[in-house]
Amino acid sequence: MNEDFYIEEYKKLRKSLGRTPKSNEFYKLDSIVKNHFIRTFGSNAYTKLQEASGDSPNKMDLRRTSGEDILQQFGDLIRRLEKLPTQADWDYYGCRPVRIDRSPLGWKWKELPTRFLYTNKNDSQWQDVIGIIENEEYQSDKQPSPKRNIDFERVIDGVKRWNPQRKRFTEEAYKVELRGFLQSNQFAVGEEKGDSNIDLLVNRNVAIELKKDPSTSEYDRLTGQMVRHLMIYDFLLVVLCDISSEDRYKEFMKVVDFVFVPLNLNVELIVK
Repeated sequence: MNEDFYIEEYKKLRKSLGRTPKSNEFYKLDSIVKNHFIRTFGSNAYTKLQEASGDSPNKMDLRRTSGEDILQQFGDLIRRLEKLPTQADWDYYGCRPVRIDRSPLGWKWKELPTRFLYTNKNDSQWQDVIGIIENEEYQSDKQPSPKRNIDFERVIDGVKRWNPQRKRFTEEAYKVELRGFLQSNQFAVGEEKGDSNIDLLVNRNVAIELKKDPSTSEYDRLTGQMVRHLMIYDFLLVVLCDISSEDRYKEFMKVVDFVFVPLNLNVELIVK
């Protein structure tokens, strides 16, 4: 898919909305695969798309992301997934701000279901979403949050800032580029060849496993690798590049929610 395709999709969305689309609305289109789109336009992809479509870019300013906007996105995502989303889901679907806990509102990710219920409890249009939240929150309220680590958060932020320079044909090529990016940003990066056999080890305590467009069997293998890594390391970051099947990704996220979330492990998934 080339730039003309995305410009046409943007213009059709603009016409149907009757206004300039927001980036998260564009990324929700069934015809759009976010990482493919970003590779086509490069850095500041959505800004470039708006300019190419004859619009003035409306760049995202996190200070102006209102609580109402956050809850609207949260509700839409629940309805799309038919479950409470993870932070990886939030990031994958282009929701903003990227890190809720870093926004000026001072909200925490775990607070969103309660805030959504309080704000929309009497709104008939959200009753299906409210039902999903209430069903899942009875279980999730009993789960203590995993203890986060400042260094782990720094590595997460570093990997989120990484945008592959171009499409790579192998996982190894992506790994080499990611390693170079992290090293250029003052992270100590090595490789650990042992029983766990991780792809990268950052600052001696954060394991990184990178996969390129996993098949179903590769997702299954990845689950086992994650278990082995977490038997050795306290912090694990999984980076998924070039995802071509949203269905396979969603099935994998169900496994992550079922296996890893109840154990309150420090696991983060990032999609590129």
